[in-house]
Amino acid sequence: MAAHILKVMLLQSVHTLPLALVIEQVSPTTSGAAESMLRSVADEPHAIASKPDAHVSDNTGFWSTEGDCPLTEPLFRSSHQMERIVFAIGAHVPNSENCLLLEASITNIHKFHGNNSMILLVDNDSPLDVSGCMGAERAGLNVLIKRVAPSRYEMGTWETAHSMLDSTRMRAWEPTHIVLIQHSNLLLRPMDFAKAPCRAFSLTHWPRFHQTPLHKLAYRGLGPRQREACHLQLATCPLYPWASPLATCMGIHCTEPCVQSGPITHQRALEWGLAFDTAAAFEMSEFLRLQDIGLWKCLGESMSRDPPNKDHSTQFERVVGILLAKLGNPTNVCHEVDGHYFTKIHGKTALQKCSDGSLM
Repeated sequence: MAAHILKVMLLQSVHTLPLALVIEQVSPTTSGAAESMLRSVADEPHAIASKPDAHVSDNTGFWSTEGDCPLTEPLFRSSHQMERIVFAIGAHVPNSENCLLLEASITNIHKFHGNNSMILLVDNDSPLDVSGCMGAERAGLNVLIKRVAPSRYEMGTWETAHSMLDSTRMRAWEPTHIVLIQHSNLLLRPMDFAKAPCRAFSLTHWPRFHQTPLHKLAYRGLGPRQREACHLQLATCPLYPWASPLATCMGIHCTEPCVQSGPITHQRALEWGLAFDTAAAFEMSEFLRLQDIGLWKCLGESMSRDPPNKDHSTQFERVVGILLAKLGNPTNVCHEVDGHYFTKIHGKTALQKCSDGSLM
């Protein structure tokens, strides 16, 4: 059935209707006490699904970029789909444009995966109330909201997702996969992990770098002077003050542009490439291995010494690439290109509402 299109620009007004949610305030000093700080703000018969149910669509539609509503492929997964996916969304919402981006992100996840999905919304110190950005399907959402103040950027999203996996609610739901994205990453179609390239993979790999080797992916985005500084192992290399020490803390000797010295350099170097936008998906067993390689200990110590900032956020693309390579999932082969499952939405991109009356 042809899609019916309603074009909506990002300046659409913010919705503020009530919603069944679990909300938590998290600070850097209390993030370890996740379970004790959960509080229910409404009755939540749909807040956490104990087992995945057959997805029932309605006609509220889903979001896509302007001119890009799918017309031929099935939009919804079949009822026997048993993957239980946690979508951890990091969001900083300062205005109505970003509120609409968050609404589109959440709406599409729910539309494509229904009760087979749980949304962990990590509110990175947003000026706006993110609970007003849930969209028309708010009554059926499985959502946990955790506010982190001050913002810890993408690193806080990953850290919060890790801490929440040990919560009673999350353990009872028994997730099989976890997807870590920003609120500006829009899901375009249902995810099919049976066809995944690897057990962990990046999600918005730029198409023109689809066949780029790892050493070129590692240097992607660095200018000539920065490249030279990294090659010469100088302190002016962007990776010197934060990403490289983090890798060293985890016992990883990473190839250039990492800048490392001392005993770590006697180890065999790990070749790696960056993960665009830090967007990544994991089988749950792979995500749990991040504990074994020391990420959470080293990341926590690093953020305690040096509060997260925008530069750290930019470097985290490289850290995620190093982590994926360490797990045996290098980004040159373990990726989906931008526009396959997710696309990164930028500030002035036009969105449109797509509608399809079919059910599976």
